[in-house]
Formats: sequence, C-alpha cells, structure tokens
Amino acid sequence: MRSLFHWEPINSITRFLVVGIIALGVGIADEIHQAYVPGRDASVTDVLLDFIGISLALFIIFQRYKKTTRQHNDPTVSTT
Repeated sequence: MRSLFHWEPINSITRFLVVGIIALGVGIADEIHQAYVPGRDASVTDVLLDFIGISLALFIIFQRYKKTTRQHNDPTVSTT
C-alpha cells in the first residue's frame, strides 16, 4: 500500500497531471452514467466545464505548493 503513496521519483508537475487526469476521468465517467439515467443526458459541455474547473483548481494549488516549497527550502526565510 505504501507504494501507492510514494511519489519521490516523480516530480511535482507529473503528480498534478496524474491527479488532473484521474479527476477528468471521473467527470467523463459521470457523463456516461448520466446518459443512462432517465431525465438526464450526457453533455460534452459539462466535460469541458469539468476540465476548466480541474485545471483552475490544480493551477491555484500548484502555485501555492510552489510558494510553500520555496519558503520551506529557502534558509533566509524566517518561519518564526
């Protein structure tokens, strides 16, 4: 189980891309599911909106991650 969470050899950009691909896959699966639910329909527009939301969220999180990592690794930044 530990190997599932061991990301050391993978850089942070790859990690965020993997998360984004998984999230987009869930969005696509949800649209396929909706196609079979009475009264609902699948929409490519919903998948595109999911993609935009996922991209925006990952961008914001990545920017904060970089800022936090930079401050943590910079010995001139005081944490007190």
